[in-house]
Amino acid sequence: MSERQSGHYARLEGLDGVGKSKQMMLAQQYSDEHNLHALFIREPGGTSLGVDIRHLLLTNKEHDLSPVVEFLLFTADRVHLQNTVILPALEQGRPVISDRGVESTIAYQPAGGGISKEMIMNVSSQLLVPRYMKPDGLAILSLNEVVRQKRLKDRFVATVADKIELRDDGYTKRVYDAYKELENLDYAQVVDADRSPEEIFEDLKPILFGKFAQ
Repeated sequence: MSERQSGHYARLEGLDGVGKSKQMMLAQQYSDEHNLHALFIREPGGTSLGVDIRHLLLTNKEHDLSPVVEFLLFTADRVHLQNTVILPALEQGRPVISDRGVESTIAYQPAGGGISKEMIMNVSSQLLVPRYMKPDGLAILSLNEVVRQKRLKDRFVATVADKIELRDDGYTKRVYDAYKELENLDYAQVVDADRSPEEIFEDLKPILFGKFAQ
């Protein structure tokens, strides 16, 4: 299979609170309704190994992980997911849609200090194939920060925030700024998330499903 043959690999990105989970649910419904057999994954956590890594990164409080260790764990999950799930599915001609990818690491890990975006890009590009590093579709959900923060506060009333979500406001601001930079990637498409879920999904559909969109 050549680099751009068969399947369609897309990622959905955005800060916590922009509505990614709802859009992934709508995409799953769309796939089922049209018999597209899309594969839906998340990072970290797209494999059984990834579930363990996700627990270490987001909920386990026994270990105080440095930014470098966090990055290495994210990368280990990513390489394993790429080789065992993403590439085989693309070879089968399936659409693969991921909740987050390397862009999240570029935004979140440098914001904590101790690791640079350049290191993340250099290491990732050595370990991940070009099809992963530059997917067929990358959608970044963008939302006014005041609205997003309100959504987050409402969500935290009903759920328990993970370790990354609980970091201070300075960290949150640095992540926000990093995502604004990511919106300038030449392969990214920015989608306004301050609309109804159905309106947002109409814009996401061709990005997430590519040639499979109906």
